[in-house]
Amino acid sequence: MDQITKKIDKITLAALVFTPLVIFPFSIDFDYFYEPKLYMLLFLSICYLLLILKYRKQISSLIISDKINLFLLVYFILLCISVLFALDKSIAIQGRIFRNEGLITIIMYFLLFLAARSIKKINIHFLNYVLLSALIVSVYGILQYFTIDPIVRDATRVIWPSNIAFSTIGNPNFLGTYLVLMIPIAVHCYVIENNYFSLFVFTSLFTCLLVTMTRGVWLGCLFSMFLYFSLLWFNRKRYTINVSRIFILLLCMLLSVIVINIVSSNELFNRFFSIRSEVILLINNESTTNIGSYRWFLWTRVIELIKQKPWFGYGIENMLIPFMNAYRTDIANILKVKIAFDKAHNEYLNIAVSSGIPSLIAYLTFVGLCLRTGILRLKENPVYIALFASVIGYLVQATFNISVVSVAYVFWIFLGLLVGGTSK
Repeated sequence: MDQITKKIDKITLAALVFTPLVIFPFSIDFDYFYEPKLYMLLFLSICYLLLILKYRKQISSLIISDKINLFLLVYFILLCISVLFALDKSIAIQGRIFRNEGLITIIMYFLLFLAARSIKKINIHFLNYVLLSALIVSVYGILQYFTIDPIVRDATRVIWPSNIAFSTIGNPNFLGTYLVLMIPIAVHCYVIENNYFSLFVFTSLFTCLLVTMTRGVWLGCLFSMFLYFSLLWFNRKRYTINVSRIFILLLCMLLSVIVINIVSSNELFNRFFSIRSEVILLINNESTTNIGSYRWFLWTRVIELIKQKPWFGYGIENMLIPFMNAYRTDIANILKVKIAFDKAHNEYLNIAVSSGIPSLIAYLTFVGLCLRTGILRLKENPVYIALFASVIGYLVQATFNISVVSVAYVFWIFLGLLVGGTSK
């Protein structure tokens, strides 16, 4: 059994360490970022499946029969049913070009979740490898912000401003999502494990998060860090807390904010404080069109689409055609921009419009059960506090963002690690 779990550990670690770094920058017409990662995840998923088949007699020890996996199965079944009702079944199965998040990809997420659940113990070496990979991603993003980029940009990103930070993830929003997941891990390794390498990693991750200039992930990060320190405080009788390390951490954050705000000519502060002004506009119902980079415009219309097909939606990755058919005129007359919306920019609305409200309920129930189990595990090991904060941070930013193949697998693996080795 130990031999199997060690192999599964390596598969999971490879997904977290190598997949974020996989790009294919050899043709400007090719997808540098998403498709190469998809092939990496496919390879690792197949490796996991082969292990399960090889050791199928011990499958009851590898895949737990509990409510969490039951609702994961329900969610999977509902996704499969939604494919039967999809406007374009091939897109629902394979995913849309440059998105690549069809049913096949989602199945890979499920497999990596199950693989992560098999890991019984998360040691500091495991986390250090993960943080080393995250460090490379963040340093590259910071260099891009300062217009240092040795890799020729592809046909999509060559027209972006030269200081846009997207690193190996492919988009500043998605890069921010990845960083939100990694930051609590770096905080844990420094504050609890006393690993000074992690302090350097944290500073790099946080600085990179700032230069993405993405407000949704800033909120996700702030919430996850507040949650992490709150949970650590509530468990202070179990875990030793070094207040001086927390102070140093906060000092590094403050310095990063000051430096980036100066370098950005106050753009950082302007972006952050625009959140308040947009909330006031929303409360007063004044000029809500451009709130959250058109998100309010998008969400209100996606809800109307959901009402038309509430049971099984339009199919995974199939929102583009019905949305543009219904609201092309609104986009031209109200937004006055040339833009096509293929996802809801809210992960929960996107699930509902793609595969139906029952599918969303199954997903939220599954996640809720994972969080409940995660809460019970906070007393076992402080690393679960970090994983819990990472998962919550992702769920918060998902309100303003979409699931994407270059990041979502990290969330699913962290979710698996959070509830690993337990049947509660």
